[in-house]
Amino acid sequence: EVAASGDPRAFFAELEDDMWSGCAAIGPVERAKVFPADPDCCCAVRFVAPSKAAECVRTMDGRFFNGHAIFAAHWDGNLRR
Repeated sequence: EVAASGDPRAFFAELEDDMWSGCAAIGPVERAKVFPADPDCCCAVRFVAPSKAAECVRTMDGRFFNGHAIFAAHWDGNLRR
């Protein structure tokens, strides 16, 4: 999908916006970040309240976005896959 978009920067910026707005429906978001260099197109979202992060994991894990299943989990910033 990135290649088909014609503008990778715009693609990832729109993805960040989509992540932010989707997660903001759960609770106030402090930050949303997409990691474009990751082949799995990982994203990280930081909520103001930790309880909202837990709710986001329960809500988003297993959902589909643009035809792809979302894997949602808590991340300590150091997790290596």
